[in-house]
Amino acid sequence: MGLLFALNFTTDFLSPYAQIGIAALLFAWMGSACTLNAMRCRRLHCIIAGPAFLIGAALLALIANDGVNFGQDGPNFVIWGTFAIVALSFVPERIFGRYAGASS
Repeated sequence: MGLLFALNFTTDFLSPYAQIGIAALLFAWMGSACTLNAMRCRRLHCIIAGPAFLIGAALLALIANDGVNFGQDGPNFVIWGTFAIVALSFVPERIFGRYAGASS
């Protein structure tokens, strides 16, 4: 998360496409970690957050490689939308319990 924040200070020496590509790699890293953790512990938040980060990474990679154009603010929408989904992934835990298949 800190490295993602640090990308804000690289505008003088990295192109926007390089910054977006690095953000995609960081999202893929977070998504992989969450997905592996979900397979290990079956926590509901991890089950939701892992794929959300991986989808965000794929969208950022497409933007970085000109595969899709969401406009000038597209990368911000993808990043903040992904973080919103990840933050909201704690809500189902309150409703259904912390772990998948566990009864509340």
